[in-house]
Amino acid sequence: MAPPGPPARARLLVTGGAPAALDLRGRGVVLVGREPRCDVVLAAGRRLAATLVRLHARWVLRDEGDGAARLLEPGRPAPLGEGAALVLEVADEPARGDLAPIDPAAFWALAGHPATLRGLALVLALGPALEAALARLGVGEPAASRARALLADRARLARERLVAALGRDLGDDPAAWRAALGPGPGLAPAGWTP
Repeated sequence: MAPPGPPARARLLVTGGAPAALDLRGRGVVLVGREPRCDVVLAAGRRLAATLVRLHARWVLRDEGDGAARLLEPGRPAPLGEGAALVLEVADEPARGDLAPIDPAAFWALAGHPATLRGLALVLALGPALEAALARLGVGEPAASRARALLADRARLARERLVAALGRDLGDDPAAWRAALGPGPGLAPAGWTP
């Protein structure tokens, strides 16, 4: 059996009220509601309206009002009340790029595999991508500082793992690490990438 390809590019669209879109790559859980802590903030409705959880390549939607859970089908609106609905949009083509998120437990079980090492090397270069994501989403302080600190901690852990695997430290240049590991795709734990 052939291994699965990279995850499909998926976005969560919110219709009704203030339309919004959220890129789902690298996410395992998405909170939807009025509270600012939610990933998708609604103008009206419950403080926590719904929770989406990734289940392999599918998304399960749990309505926090009645507790009912169902698969979120691409293209089919899932009403949230107050005129809002969620729509899962999945691209026909797999996501392109060098870094694919996988389940964290699977990632650490594969620790030392060339794809996981390349993924760790790519994590070292994510600073500009994080800054772009923070700007695009309009994330202010102190949340932006927490995101930067989290990425710095993950980069530190990635570098420690790379040094242990290769037996040498190639410094702060992500290109040097990638050159030492050779070409190919990289895997990173889901949630580690912006």
